Amino acid sequence: VGLTVGAVCVNRGDLGSPYERAFAPLPHFPIPPRPGEESENWASLIAALPDPQQIARTANRSTVVDLQSQVVKLFLPTFDKSQVKLTQYGPEITVEAGDQRRNLALPPALQGRSVRAAKFQDEYLVISFA
Repeated sequence: VGLTVGAVCVNRGDLGSPYERAFAPLPHFPIPPRPGEESENWASLIAALPDPQQIARTANRSTVVDLQSQVVKLFLPTFDKSQVKLTQYGPEITVEAGDQRRNLALPPALQGRSVRAAKFQDEYLVISFA
């Protein structure tokens, strides 16, 4: 869907190391329990939230298209080459990673071009076109 996720907010606590690894490389922010029901107690919760503008600046984009280099990059942290399958059908590519599947509509400049190579680099699957 092209959604960029920049952080994990953890309700009432901390993730703990197994979950930190599962959400890596996303930063996580513990949100404390609200101490009471009075409206003035929201201040501690608001103070615990990350700055959305800062998160947006540092978040990894889910899809990056570089038409000049004829490259599409997909952010696929925690996956390796053996878990990914690419299939090209006309104007789109289907990417299967583990038990997930995504159809990626290619921009018009890359439609009809065949995939030349695909490799992992810095947690991105880099797909190059001929």
